[in-house]
This record gives sequence, structure tokens and C-alpha cells, in this order.
Amino acid sequence: MRTYFSIHRRFSRDAFKLKVNYPIGEIRDTLALDSPEATPKGFLDSFSYTSSPGTVFEDMLSNDIGWNIFSPRLVKLLSECRNSQDIELLLLPQNACRLHPLLREYRVLGVKREIPCIDVGESDLHWEDIPDGGKYIAAVYECVLREKAIPEDIDIFRLTEYPVVPVISSRLAAAFAEFSPTGFVFHTIKAVTHQE
Repeated sequence: MRTYFSIHRRFSRDAFKLKVNYPIGEIRDTLALDSPEATPKGFLDSFSYTSSPGTVFEDMLSNDIGWNIFSPRLVKLLSECRNSQDIELLLLPQNACRLHPLLREYRVLGVKREIPCIDVGESDLHWEDIPDGGKYIAAVYECVLREKAIPEDIDIFRLTEYPVVPVISSRLAAAFAEFSPTGFVFHTIKAVTHQE
């Protein structure tokens, strides 16, 4: 049995927070960073940026749009992960970096690799209906993965069935943990193999 970890935001009260604004209707998908296709050129320039009071720059930068923005020390680990070709680490645009010099070193993570691997029978999931008669996973209370569906050389990916948070290998989580990172916590995810 392998173990994976999902990354969940947990910012301190004093964290520097990047506020991201955009004109409603002009940007169709604010999370295009995490679609399988390359992020459109100039995508991050389409937004305007301000900050709210806070002086602590955490390893995951607090923001109000749901992006995964990482500090230089974690960016280095991400850039060296075994499937680094499946991620993008994008510079924040100049109109964001003008808010504080430290922002020049942060990168916005886009995870392009999706793997369909949730063990629906073993996981505790909340399903919702969609108009065409199908269903989708609206919430995950306990996630169990199908180990055989995940190549062993993958360090970071998203779940096709619930592509909301990045999932990382125990190897990459251990490398992160060496730094006692701030701004997020790990949630353990089991990957199991069923006996035939």
C-alpha cells in the first residue's frame, strides 16, 4: 500500500494575502492553471492584484482565488520532482510583484497531470446530479485511491474525478516536510490494491 497526500490551505492570521480581482464575464475559467492544456499566455496578466494587511510570507501564499502559490524553497522541490514536465511554475506578473519585492520569487503552480484513480467503493464521497442525468463528486470526506492506476514515478497530480486539490507522493511530501512548511497542511490518502 502506498500513501499520498493532498495539500490543503491553512494560513496564519498574520499571513500576507494576495487579493485577485477580475472582470466578471471576461475570464471564463479562473482555474485554467489546472486544466490539462498549457495555461494561455498572459493569463495571469488578465487579473488585477491588491493585498490585505499581513506581514508573514508563508510557503503557500494566501490568496482569495484558490491558486497554489509557492515560496522559492518549495518551488525548487517542485521543479525537481519526478514528473516536473506535468506542471507549470508561473511567475506572478509585474502588477502583482509591485506590491512587495518578495513576490518576485513566488510561483503559481499549475498541475496538468490528471489521473482517474479514486476507489469509489472504498471512499466516502458526496455525489450531486447534473442536468444531463449524470453525477459528479461534490465533496470528498475520505479518499482512497486505486494504487495500480497511479504510475510509481509520479510525484504530483490531480484526481480526474475531483480535480480540486493537488495530490503529492510521500517522497515529495517528505521533501516538503524537511522545511516545516507554512500556509498549508497535508491530508493523508491511502492507495490500495484489491486482491483479484
